[in-house]
Amino acid sequence: MCDSRDRYRHRSDISMHKRFQKRSVQIVWLSVLLAATAVFGGGAEMVASNRSGNVLLPDLAFNFVCEGKPRFVLEREVENWLSNNGFRTLNVRKMEERRGISMERVLIDILIDGLDGKHRIVEFLTTLPPPNSDARHRPHVNSVSLVSSPPTQHSASMEAALLAFVKDKLKCDVRQVSRNQNGPEAIEFYKSEINRIEGLFRQAEELQGRKRT
Repeated sequence: MCDSRDRYRHRSDISMHKRFQKRSVQIVWLSVLLAATAVFGGGAEMVASNRSGNVLLPDLAFNFVCEGKPRFVLEREVENWLSNNGFRTLNVRKMEERRGISMERVLIDILIDGLDGKHRIVEFLTTLPPPNSDARHRPHVNSVSLVSSPPTQHSASMEAALLAFVKDKLKCDVRQVSRNQNGPEAIEFYKSEINRIEGLFRQAEELQGRKRT
């Protein structure tokens, strides 16, 4: 017979799964774009334009693979880089695990969100292969996305800095780069993403407050 803590954890797991199911629909554009660029080869870049309000494309998105780098090293380096470049930083995986919820249930190994004063969003995401998959024994594929307020005005300096950080600081292999353009139609979707991330920061602050007391 499960106690109240087990029941709470079970409900929390279901709630988290639903949140990330919804979120996975929202970020389908990233996996689709990066998979599509693979057709053109690892070094090719893809450019797309979005005139629909139903999807939000990243200004910049790319995959990278790091051989032999432990998760805690990647997380520490990413969090430091974001903080040093003016981003509020949230390690979503750590936040969820403080609540007793394992992110592995939704096949997420690393999830770090950053939000700066210009409301630019940077996300570092590492997904896990399904259980019993042969891919479990291969290096994890990480992804990075940078999103700014529509209509997109690319920041060449920020995009170059992100790529340089992964290549030169992390010493990782960058693959499948895409640069994209959102029209003004995507502004409401963008606002919903900002609200979602601000909500995560509030949850983290509330959780930290409970831990201190």
